[in-house]
Amino acid sequence: MVLAKECSPYIWRFGLCVYLKHLIVEHHKLFKEVYPQKKLLPKHHFLIHYPRCIQKIGPVLHSWCMRYEGKHNFFKKQLKSFKNVTKTLAKKHQNYMAHKWRSSTTFIRLDIGPGKMIALQMKMSNCDKVIKVTWAKHNGYVYRQHLVVCGEVKCEIPLFYQIESVVIIQNKPVLLTIPLFTVAFQEHFFAYEVTGTKKDFVAFQVDDLLYPRPFNIQMSCGENDTTMYVVPYFYL
Repeated sequence: MVLAKECSPYIWRFGLCVYLKHLIVEHHKLFKEVYPQKKLLPKHHFLIHYPRCIQKIGPVLHSWCMRYEGKHNFFKKQLKSFKNVTKTLAKKHQNYMAHKWRSSTTFIRLDIGPGKMIALQMKMSNCDKVIKVTWAKHNGYVYRQHLVVCGEVKCEIPLFYQIESVVIIQNKPVLLTIPLFTVAFQEHFFAYEVTGTKKDFVAFQVDDLLYPRPFNIQMSCGENDTTMYVVPYFYL
């Protein structure tokens, strides 16, 4: 039995951060010995601050900013006048966002992939037939087969469900999932170890999910290791 306190992702031990600090110092020294003609890059300097940052804000996964960098693509394409650059970009972005929200009939955005009409075997609605799609994008989050969602949390342990099918019922995405068993939180990988179960299907409406963002199933690098992990984006 795993205690809930031991499973908390934000229990960061000071000793591990100190150990990481010594590993970084050793790496830089070996780098200069192997490549004496090479200079250390700025990324090597940033690496020095990682142990201190991890102690304050948790794993560096939470500092991932690729989506923010992707936002720059809009401004790169819009700039054709270099007079008062900041005002020009601000006005173009405001017009773009106003048009995007005005053209949308509802604040809940739903896009679906290719699908087909099927008969529904579960008593979920008055509809006998629904649309089964390969994927559905709801409010920016894409749901497809084999992804994992967090359905609930019991005793500070999140319970995960793997998506088996995505169906559209009355213009709302519904996920047919298979329950997974949460074994424990592995601090070494900063991930929850999960295993499959033989329980019946569980259906979730996307609006009823505890957290709307789906997760990927991660596997260990070992050839004979088939352990499955779910890496959390935040404290569940």
